[in-house]
Amino acid sequence: MAAIAISQRNSGLDYLRTLSISIVLANHCLIAFFFETGRVELRGFVAHLSASAVISIEWLFVLSGYLIGTMMIRSFEKPGTWFERTREFWLRRWFRTVPNYYLFLLVNAWLVYAGVATGSFHWTFLVFSQNLYLPEPQPHFFGESWSLATDEWFYFLMPLVLGVALLFRRIGVEAAFMLTAAVLIVVPAVARGVCAIADSLVARGNVAVRHSRSRCRPARRLRGRSRHPPIPAAQTPRHGGAPRSLSFVGSASVPRVSRWPRPCS
Repeated sequence: MAAIAISQRNSGLDYLRTLSISIVLANHCLIAFFFETGRVELRGFVAHLSASAVISIEWLFVLSGYLIGTMMIRSFEKPGTWFERTREFWLRRWFRTVPNYYLFLLVNAWLVYAGVATGSFHWTFLVFSQNLYLPEPQPHFFGESWSLATDEWFYFLMPLVLGVALLFRRIGVEAAFMLTAAVLIVVPAVARGVCAIADSLVARGNVAVRHSRSRCRPARRLRGRSRHPPIPAAQTPRHGGAPRSLSFVGSASVPRVSRWPRPCS
């Protein structure tokens, strides 16, 4: 049995995972020991090389989706109810990740308490939601956990969405998995788009409010003074000529300002 299991293992995936992990570790060492200490400047080729390390993280996400999806398919191919198969899948995944996560969460809390590390603990770290909607505040408390938080919510939601899809008796298990994968791809993408549009509208509104306030400031200073403000120096006559903003009525000249900020209410 053990020989069969070893022979069926895909060594290429192990090599790709090892390469991805090595790139991530090398990039973290580059950032911690060289960029943050000022030994190397974050510019030019070195900056592009560090930024390109995100490809390795994408590899790890693809590998995780492929391997965990295969594991879930095998779990749901076994006889039993949906709850029994989901419980088996959750226990297998959470016993491998959750204990170590909470262990290093305590280690980071102790480092911050001892003054060795920076950041502050928040309750969202307990439920893997420290970066679901808003980015983790800086300085980071446990910044390395952002990918694990994404994984844990994937492990939690995928069996639930799959169970809802299996309620439709007309579709089989394969179709239910395809529908679940589509939902988990489309819904987050749409949510990110909606959030981006909402943030853009809020930013434009803030800019418009600041612009309107800046235009109202000169008018506020004129309250209680003369109705017509003094003519700017650029509009005063130099060689006996008339200002550009003068309106001639008969033989009398009356200064007039065509556009002046309206007082704020």
